[in-house]
Amino acid sequence: MDQQNSSTNTEAQLLRINDVARLTTLSKSCINLWVSDKRFPEPITLCPTVKVWRLNDIVVWIDQQSVKSKNQAADKKIANIPSKSIKDTVEVDAEKPSLKIVHG
Repeated sequence: MDQQNSSTNTEAQLLRINDVARLTTLSKSCINLWVSDKRFPEPITLCPTVKVWRLNDIVVWIDQQSVKSKNQAADKKIANIPSKSIKDTVEVDAEKPSLKIVHG
């Protein structure tokens, strides 16, 4: 039952921008810019001067960034593989039993 209360508290906890900045290590201006660019979770507006974020939304966003960075790293590895295969760069000369390396 304590586990359920703990998860309910996490889902219900609201954070002000200073807390979000500390949790994500982003600046307040970056958070506001990314919210306007739809790159960061939208805050809940309690009144014109008070905006809060659900802790759970921020944790999910952080987890998504981790997955994105892993996918981008894998994409970069694939992009760095040369388009020519080894078969395209090595020719076997029928007259000589040695390999001839073709550059270019």
